[in-house]
Amino acid sequence: MKRNLTILLTFIIVFQSFYIYNTNAEQKKTDYGFIHTNSLRNNFEDIIIIPDSNPLFGIIGSYVSCWYTSQKEYGLKPMIIHKNGIFTDNHRLFFNQYFEENDGSLLVLGKSVQIDYEKHEILGSISDVAIETATYIYSYVSTIMIISSDINEYQLSLTASPLASYLDIPIIIYDNNTNEIENVCNELNVTEA
Repeated sequence: MKRNLTILLTFIIVFQSFYIYNTNAEQKKTDYGFIHTNSLRNNFEDIIIIPDSNPLFGIIGSYVSCWYTSQKEYGLKPMIIHKNGIFTDNHRLFFNQYFEENDGSLLVLGKSVQIDYEKHEILGSISDVAIETATYIYSYVSTIMIISSDINEYQLSLTASPLASYLDIPIIIYDNNTNEIENVCNELNVTEA
C-alpha cells in the first residue's frame, strides 16, 4: 500500500512539474524572466508623500516611486514620510534643494498635508487610496497585485511591493471591496491579478 501511494505521489509531482514547465515555457518572458506585463504610466508629480499612520501606505508609495520598464529603463522618485501632516526641518531643506532650479509638485497619499508646494492629494482609507492611486498612475495595465488590508498579513506585502515595482504593476488592497476592485480592473483593462 505504501509503495503504491509513493508511486502515485511521485507521478503527481512529476506531472505537475512538467505541466508548470510547459505552461511557463509558452508564456512570453521579460528581460528578467518573469511573465511579461503591459502597463502605461501617466505623468505625475515629482515627490511622493505618505503618512506614517499605516505601513500599507508605504507599500503603495514604493511602487509609485520606483518602477522598472525593462532591464535598462526605470523610474525613480523620492518618497517622503510625514507624521500627522507635519514636516521636519530636514524635509523642508530637501524640498527647497530638490525644487531649487524648477518648480515641482507633490503627490500626497492617505492624509492631507499643509505645505506651500503644488500638490495632488489622494486621501481616504488605505483600500480607497490604493484604487484611486492605481487609476491616477496608470492609464492601462494588464496585471494587478491584490493584497490584504489586514495588518497581520503585512509581511506578505513586503514581498509584494518590490515585485510590483519590478513588474511595473499597481497594488490594490482588498478590504471587502470586491466591486471597487472589479471596477478598477475594467477601467485599466486588467486581464490578470
